Amino acid sequence: MKQKRLFMTLILSMILCPSAVFCAEQNENAAIDAGTLTDGAYMVDIESDLPVLEADKGVLTVRDGGMTLLFQAGKNCSALFSGDALSASEADDKEILKPLMNQTFSIGTEVLDTPAVIAVLDASDRKWHQGYLTVLSGQIPEEAYESGALVTAEDLGLSDGVYSAEVSLRGGSGKASVNSPALLEIRDGRITAEIIWSSSHYDYMLVHGTRYDRQNPEGNSVFRIPVDGFDADLKVIGDTLAMSRPHEIEYMLRFDSRTVTPVPAD
Repeated sequence: MKQKRLFMTLILSMILCPSAVFCAEQNENAAIDAGTLTDGAYMVDIESDLPVLEADKGVLTVRDGGMTLLFQAGKNCSALFSGDALSASEADDKEILKPLMNQTFSIGTEVLDTPAVIAVLDASDRKWHQGYLTVLSGQIPEEAYESGALVTAEDLGLSDGVYSAEVSLRGGSGKASVNSPALLEIRDGRITAEIIWSSSHYDYMLVHGTRYDRQNPEGNSVFRIPVDGFDADLKVIGDTLAMSRPHEIEYMLRFDSRTVTPVPAD
């Protein structure tokens, strides 16, 4: 009950209080941003290499094209800054994020599953310490995502050939990723994508109920799978051997039509 009351307080505070926005460095996956999610408040896991934060959970609110994270930090976290420690030490007071109440901080974010540089003012030594903060998408329910409208290769006027396009992945724990951009081959209007995982433990994928085995014996798992089109979710299942037994995990892939680029022949 105590934790429930805390996060109800966090949600209320987030509605009433403004926040600052920090810039995130792009990882190898296309970002999950506010445009991907419906407006609402969602429990999320967070990760950081700054022990003074003492936080692993928060509440993410999506509203009007922006996202705000609210979380409770440790008692020695006296202030936050969206950027590096040197910039924090030279910043104006209005750029420094102070706790709202009960060591609760409100900070904006642009993308999920992507480390963002932040600085924390440690009350024990009064120094700024630099690290990262990552908001993970794993707990966000599937119904929170915009499914998108499917755009086909024919809609885009794409002829047969090889292309690349940014691809985003969500599902599972939120820690897995796939290489982006991905290579796409179009033949007779049908799209086949090369999916390269961040792990070597995937042995097969299921797409529309059909099994596709990995293409390489060593290294990060590589698959060639059919793709319906762009700008809409494609549900896939990846079977991983990383656990004590094989485990099928459901994911969503989405290919961005705005990033389609022809790949010249060798």
